[in-house]
Amino acid sequence: GSLSQTPPPPHPRIGRPLHKVLAMRMLADCARGMQYLHSLQPPIIHRDLKSQNLLVTPDLSVKVADFGLSRECLQPGAMTRVGSVQWAAPEVLLGQAYCHKCDLWSFGVVCWEVLTAAVPFDGYEQTTIATKVAMEGMRLPVPPLGAR
Repeated sequence: GSLSQTPPPPHPRIGRPLHKVLAMRMLADCARGMQYLHSLQPPIIHRDLKSQNLLVTPDLSVKVADFGLSRECLQPGAMTRVGSVQWAAPEVLLGQAYCHKCDLWSFGVVCWEVLTAAVPFDGYEQTTIATKVAMEGMRLPVPPLGAR
């Protein structure tokens, strides 16, 4: 399954965040995968990094998947607006020039999602999210750090 789904037992994620140690390990796996893509020459931009595109193995490792929208970044420049709005960086939403750094924004949203077990920008329409993030500076709230 993907990181957005319930990991296999014995680590249920039913409406609550994963244990911090497991969450950090899974996020570190994702970060290593993205670091590899960005270290290539030329760097690869995933352009649709989100929890649904992070596959969880039976040993609870995470693998970056779905490279259908990925592109080589020969130089920062204007590219097509792609990806999922909840995870898209402001420059992508605005149709401005972007590079591999847009994946870092998406990774931050994935971190928020994993740490809160909530859907990013839940309750907002796609167009509202795009406008508020890109034009009005709307950001996800910093999640509270619990005892988990």
